[in-house]
Amino acid sequence: MAEKNKFNPEEIANWKQSKELMEKANPGGAIALEAFRDQLMICLVKRCAVDGRLVLPASEVDDTGQVMLMLEIDPQGKSFTFVLNKKQ
Repeated sequence: MAEKNKFNPEEIANWKQSKELMEKANPGGAIALEAFRDQLMICLVKRCAVDGRLVLPASEVDDTGQVMLMLEIDPQGKSFTFVLNKKQ
């Protein structure tokens, strides 16, 4: 990214193209993936929340530019593992 919190036009185009290609290859797949992403976010927030609320400082969110999140799925479908790596 050119600047922190700003996507350049090429990154936006790549993201849109990926989503469009996914929709062509698997109609409804992008919608299912977004629903799955929402479910994962709910689970993560529930684990960290106090009284149903989780507050993240904007500076902490802003500081994620050099971090990549990977998702590993257990072949038996019993767990999901999230792994943080630094971008190269």
